[in-house]
Amino acid sequence: MTKNAVSALEVPLKTWSKTSLFVVLLSNLSIGIGVVYFANNVEYPLLWLLVFVLFIVALTPIFIELRKGKFDLFNLKNAFVGYYLTQFGVWTVWVLINGPIHNPYVPFVVAVQYKPWIVALSYALIGLIFFYLGYYMRLGYLFSTKLFYFSSRIKALNFYVAELALIFAALLSVILLVKTSAGLIYFVTHIDEFRTTSLLGKGYLYYGISLLSIAYLIFSIYTILKHRCQIFNYIFLLIIVSISLLVGFRYMTMYTLTYFVITRHYLYKRIRIKQVVAFMLLFIPLNIFYPIFRGYAHLGIKNMFSTITIDFSLFYNMFLSRFHGVESLVRIINTIPTVGFQYGKYFLLDIVSFPVPRVLWPGKPISSGLRQNMLFWGDIFHKGDIGAAVPTFIGELYWIAGIVGIIVGMFLMGIFLRMMYSYMINHISGASVAIYAVSFWFAMFVNETLSLHTITFVSTIIPLVFIFLFVNSFRLKRARKIT
Repeated sequence: MTKNAVSALEVPLKTWSKTSLFVVLLSNLSIGIGVVYFANNVEYPLLWLLVFVLFIVALTPIFIELRKGKFDLFNLKNAFVGYYLTQFGVWTVWVLINGPIHNPYVPFVVAVQYKPWIVALSYALIGLIFFYLGYYMRLGYLFSTKLFYFSSRIKALNFYVAELALIFAALLSVILLVKTSAGLIYFVTHIDEFRTTSLLGKGYLYYGISLLSIAYLIFSIYTILKHRCQIFNYIFLLIIVSISLLVGFRYMTMYTLTYFVITRHYLYKRIRIKQVVAFMLLFIPLNIFYPIFRGYAHLGIKNMFSTITIDFSLFYNMFLSRFHGVESLVRIINTIPTVGFQYGKYFLLDIVSFPVPRVLWPGKPISSGLRQNMLFWGDIFHKGDIGAAVPTFIGELYWIAGIVGIIVGMFLMGIFLRMMYSYMINHISGASVAIYAVSFWFAMFVNETLSLHTITFVSTIIPLVFIFLFVNSFRLKRARKIT
């Protein structure tokens, strides 16, 4: 890929052509008139209008990039906005159309609360605007030029040593995790029970298992750059996905599949939208039915299928409920007057304390996730429960500092994602793509909760950087400015 071709993927949006501006304004005006007319004849008109504006604000920059031929499907911005829009746009429309909905992921019914939802959607809209302001300012790009990047050289011996060390640590963690239950069969058939009642203090084992994903990421990059062992790439991928599902680590499945897609997209061959759609049509049903298996496996295969009733409305709810957002934000907004803002102290406490396993620090403070369970969902979760509802990214920002937290946090997230995208796209190498692949799933899943996915991101990036220092024989260069 040439330097000019790489630079063309960077999306500055410095100027809007008169034609593009006219088309956007005319389209928005026409649709707006239609929505206002429609809203006068439906329930909750202001909610519909806010959702419409949210969609317009989210999709307008993408429309402009498509017209300019600068759209990159796997831009971090698109990952973040896509998840965010599904939470506060698609999910809201689904509830508005279908009325009260039972959310399969948390035991309460989601029903429209008109005025609280107006406030929540208004905050979501403000947050999105400030995210785009942060992203399209040049600060993120300028920060990317101050970073170091890695030499493209990979020392084969160092690579094999790193791979073996990661695989050994991960498989040892799998063995130790299974030994905490009554054997492999019992563990597999009682995954849901085990993961929601027995994991407190054993998170370090799941971190050890996640090293398999890092091993795959490095292996995938090595095979692509060296043009060899592609069949082993697919075999390794299948093994890791199988292990992650076996131990109930669904996030690891998604991480690994993301690494596969990102490394091929930027180092091998561009992945087209239709390929992504085909993959999603396969992945979404599997992602939905896996929790059903996880919850009913203890009944045995025969009894499990005789117990489950296939209801397609439940199928749709299980898919979209994964992205629930507006009602979580409403809960947090309504509860804050009682519990108060945290001003970032719990977030910082998580960052400082997460490297120390609870087995070494019995008095380790509980995580923000467990804390927010009891504060905002105390009617559902009890002390010791380790499952969690989704507070959303802006929900956690609101818990930190209210609307100011949302504005500042979304603005900084825009700058950060622009910095990571600029760093990778202007200096494409094995290491930069690996760091970018980790950043990609962070950009998506940080929409669920800030603290958990920041910790996961940091705890993945740090060993990844040291591994690439090792396999590159500790060679670093200063980033170049691309004009």
